[in-house]
Amino acid sequence: MLKNLFKIDKSTNCKSLEKIIFLDIDGVMNHEHSTEDMDGACLYQLKRIIDCTGAKIVLTSSWKMYYLRGDENPVKLYFEKRLHSFGLELFDIAPHIGSGKRALEIKQWLAEHKNYKSYVIIDDNMFPGFQKMKEHLCLTNWSNGGLTKECADMAINILNQS
Repeated sequence: MLKNLFKIDKSTNCKSLEKIIFLDIDGVMNHEHSTEDMDGACLYQLKRIIDCTGAKIVLTSSWKMYYLRGDENPVKLYFEKRLHSFGLELFDIAPHIGSGKRALEIKQWLAEHKNYKSYVIIDDNMFPGFQKMKEHLCLTNWSNGGLTKECADMAINILNQS
C-alpha cells in the first residue's frame, strides 16, 4: 500500500501538512507546446506556489503508478530529477482507487491526514466528484500552457485563504 512509500509521522503536530497541493502532471506540468514532459515554465509556477504558501506536493497524476511499481524506472527518476532541479520534492502520493476516481483518492488522502488547513487540486480534467470540491480546484488547460501564472495565482489564493 502507499503508506509504505513515504514515512509521514502523523503523531506530531506537523506544520508541513498545513497546505497541500494535489498535483496532476499531464496538462498541468506540460502543455501542447512543451518540449519536455515537465515544462520549465510550469515548474517555475509550481515553485512560486510553494514559495508563497509553504505547501507540500501530493501526486494525484497517473504518474503515481510509477511509484506503485516500486522499481527505479526512468519516468520516476526523471520526475524526481526535474522537481529537484527547481528545489522541489514530492511529499506523498494519493492512493490508487481506480481510473477516473481522482476525487475519491483525494478524499481518502485527506481523511487519513487530518492535520491540514487548506488544499488545492491542480488538474486539467474535471473528474467526477470535483464539482463538490470546486472551491479547491484550479483547472489548467493543455492548449493554454498548463500551469500558467494565472492558475498559480489562483492556487496561491486558495491555499492562503485559511
